[in-house]
Amino acid sequence: MKNLLLTALLSLLALGAALAQNAQVRTVPAFRAIKVSGGIALDLVAGPVQRVEVSTEPAEMAQYLTTTVEDGTLVLRFQHPSSNVRTQRLHVAVTANQVTALTASSGSAVKATGAFAAPSFALEASSGTVVRADLSTRDLTARLSGGSVVNLEGQAAKLTLTVDGGSIFGGNGLQTSTCQVQVNGGSIVKLTTKDSLTATADGGSSIKYHGSPQVTKQVSGSSTIKGS
Repeated sequence: MKNLLLTALLSLLALGAALAQNAQVRTVPAFRAIKVSGGIALDLVAGPVQRVEVSTEPAEMAQYLTTTVEDGTLVLRFQHPSSNVRTQRLHVAVTANQVTALTASSGSAVKATGAFAAPSFALEASSGTVVRADLSTRDLTARLSGGSVVNLEGQAAKLTLTVDGGSIFGGNGLQTSTCQVQVNGGSIVKLTTKDSLTATADGGSSIKYHGSPQVTKQVSGSSTIKGS
């Protein structure tokens, strides 16, 4: 067992070293939103100086990981001519200050941290995407679909949330004052709110909330809305 653990650790260290060696800093125009797809792993950090860094394993795959800015949105894609190509890792590290929106799809994995210099933030996750974020904003809008999983921490005075298609939203660590939530399609929502919660659940979905808000709810079928 110890040998197996040592082998796994050495493999991870070797992969990390390889990614560090082939990292490419990409120069792109200023952007205020990000769109990521194609199984790319994105690390997004709030910071004063914009920076985009790409790393892949194998290293030659970096040429197919495109970083373009379209109408103020940084678009991250993996565009290989062969649909059967195999990669071990596609990674993009982004530092930005004024990000107002993030759209993730097609099995992407996103980790975001920091207080972005914007009064509102819009998050959209679809097609099996996984998002982990620690955010600080005044007005947060989130849409989940297609079996996506989103876990949020931090704070947002107002949360507007739509979840469907068997998706999961974990927001126990996100401190909010008011929430408007619509959930369907067998989805699961957990959240924390202080003042008010307006919630609709159908299609076998569930909402579980922490806190003592004033609750207005509409439930159909076998769905549930309940406090902890």
